[in-house]
Amino acid sequence: TITAAGVALTMLGTVSSAAFAFDDLDGVAQAPSILELRSEGIVSGFGNGKFEPRSAITARDAIVLLVRSLDLNLAAFTFIKQPLASDSFDNVPDDAWYAEAFVIAHVNGVPIDRDIDPNGTVTREQFVRWLMSAVDAKGPFAWIEMYHLLEDEGDVSEGYMNFVQRALIAGIAKADDEGTFR
Repeated sequence: TITAAGVALTMLGTVSSAAFAFDDLDGVAQAPSILELRSEGIVSGFGNGKFEPRSAITARDAIVLLVRSLDLNLAAFTFIKQPLASDSFDNVPDDAWYAEAFVIAHVNGVPIDRDIDPNGTVTREQFVRWLMSAVDAKGPFAWIEMYHLLEDEGDVSEGYMNFVQRALIAGIAKADDEGTFR
């Protein structure tokens, strides 16, 4: 599972008022972190007092969340022409509410596939890859050399283990009680 901030990061909702309380956080261990992120304007829920903490996260929500929570922006970049989402992504409309976040993430080195479905769900390892790439954009950071043994490490997709390991080392993610990343 992903720890408090990480779990909250995986559960961003769409635009709505931050003035209400979420009424579906009973029994959710990360509720205090979710509410703190809401008060900072990073997450906003799905409206009608719902946060839906147990639902899968979409690519669009994950990317918006990463950009907001890590305060990624375009300030350090100079462009001849302002980039559009359609310059880098086949399925992200330039006028979508999340288009700017995709542009910002892409320019900051977050590895998002060109043919990403913004409404598709994100796997845990895919989110960790994006998250750790976004963290790198805020770096540089030194990482200790350590390897966390995972019961399900054979199931981690090729090319993702480095991101999973760095998230484990940083304490952003953790294995469950059985030692699996899932």
